[in-house]
Amino acid sequence: MVSSTDLSAFGRKATLSETTNHGPALAFGNGKLFLAWNGLDQRLMVSSSADGVTFTPAVRLAHTSSTSPGLLFANGKLFLVWRGTDAGGHLNVIDSADGVTFANNVTSPEERAFRPALASVDGLYFVWTGLVPGRNINVRVGATPATLANKQTFSDGSQASPALVAFTGSLRLSWSGTDAPAHLNLAILSSQDEPSLGDSFVKLTPDLSLSDWFSPWNTQQLNAADNDLGSGGILLLPGTSLLVGGGKEGKLYLLDVVHLGHVCATCHDPAGDTQIVQWFQATGTSRGTMPPPQGTHHIHGSPVFWNSRSGGPRIYVWGEADWLRAFRFNGATFDVAPVDISDVTTPPNSMPGGMLSISAQGDQDGTGIIWAAHPIRDNANQAVVDGMMQAIDAGNLKRVLWNSTSNPADAVGKLAKFTPPTVANGRVYVATFSGKSVCLRPSGLTLRSRREREGAALLKGPPQTCYRAEDLCAFFENVTAYSALRYSKKARARRESLAHHSWPTRVQADRRVPSLVTVFQLRAVTATLRFFSTNPWTFGAARIPSGHHW
Repeated sequence: MVSSTDLSAFGRKATLSETTNHGPALAFGNGKLFLAWNGLDQRLMVSSSADGVTFTPAVRLAHTSSTSPGLLFANGKLFLVWRGTDAGGHLNVIDSADGVTFANNVTSPEERAFRPALASVDGLYFVWTGLVPGRNINVRVGATPATLANKQTFSDGSQASPALVAFTGSLRLSWSGTDAPAHLNLAILSSQDEPSLGDSFVKLTPDLSLSDWFSPWNTQQLNAADNDLGSGGILLLPGTSLLVGGGKEGKLYLLDVVHLGHVCATCHDPAGDTQIVQWFQATGTSRGTMPPPQGTHHIHGSPVFWNSRSGGPRIYVWGEADWLRAFRFNGATFDVAPVDISDVTTPPNSMPGGMLSISAQGDQDGTGIIWAAHPIRDNANQAVVDGMMQAIDAGNLKRVLWNSTSNPADAVGKLAKFTPPTVANGRVYVATFSGKSVCLRPSGLTLRSRREREGAALLKGPPQTCYRAEDLCAFFENVTAYSALRYSKKARARRESLAHHSWPTRVQADRRVPSLVTVFQLRAVTATLRFFSTNPWTFGAARIPSGHHW
């Protein structure tokens, strides 16, 4: 043992006659320095010193431990904590007023792999590393060892014993991570704070403080393999207290928002997370005897929901290198086998899968459309690639109503990853990485195949007035707008009447071209188009009925 006043120069070394195979523990209180260790026979030993050099004869306890003990002096008592040598390696705590006589032994049902740690701030905090596979960090809090409760299991794991100390009114926790380099981690710990929730669904209060959370039981393995839950979003199921979401493992988790479930330290394959409402493998499974395309089948977007009259409530999800799938909701859980599945897939070995939106006229059958954005052929992981849009019948996923590759003029440009289409006012807005956002009027889309023509009824509606994108330039600076529009002689005359404006435009006249409007600032569209309602260009085109809900 050595001492220091500045943490740089150490001296006054004291070598005791006692021997141990494990590290000792220190605590200070009542003017004494207390030292605890386990001997070569695993018996726990305690000694004290008034000067840090000369120690009293060791007190040998009847209790044994195969790892180093922990020691804390708080509220006039010395607390000794250790991992027992019983089959489960259970946590034990005992206290003493003088460091000589110990009593009030409490054995916890918890099992652990390494030495626990303890500290005191408005109560006793006991921290330990759980058993494999996750080796999650766990905490119990109580006024005394006998009242330890409020167990919290964190998503973080450790390869060794954690360290805990009270500092400036809060607790500081340190641990060795389970990542390959085993980085050291530090966190402020209190009854309201969690060390890390980067691989979790979290629930926040209106003031953004943490209310509840969920992490998968195997979160450490997911992090190590870059299969984190955080890759996907969540969907709140209408009319329920449930939410559903997934991540790179391709699983969907159904959670109750009243109690999300935290992390299950005792869960493992094949049962998985048993503390939540449901989980199931949603992507990467075969379609009959046909395996999915080669790839990772990650989920990167949120599912979408529709409750049709004949089909009932169902969600839709489209993973990487996978088919678009629909899962029926029975009011409490999901049927784990898809109720519907598409013929088309996202490209093999591609990322990020299909980013989805849905439009429909309420629950009316035959009006639901899945709008999906995904790569045409390439992998968008750390790359910018060509993207495409598809419109698929939500009541029959085998019916592709339209896709943007059918006509070269319908191309949407470079894919904006993780960005679902926005459906509003009978139009579909698509962000891109091509320096533009694309506005699609479904009535003007080219329906070339028989299947697309058969599904065209879903894309029809009453005539729509369309406003020129270049009109936006008169009122918003630094907006570049281009339009490719079908227009009549009457529309051409209206254009000539506004010729004194220097609006950049590219117009292809007197022949069929796709109804695409490209603008940079979509935020300005709604208010500006309303302003120009007295001066429209009318194209006599159809759109999705305004009564649709999305």
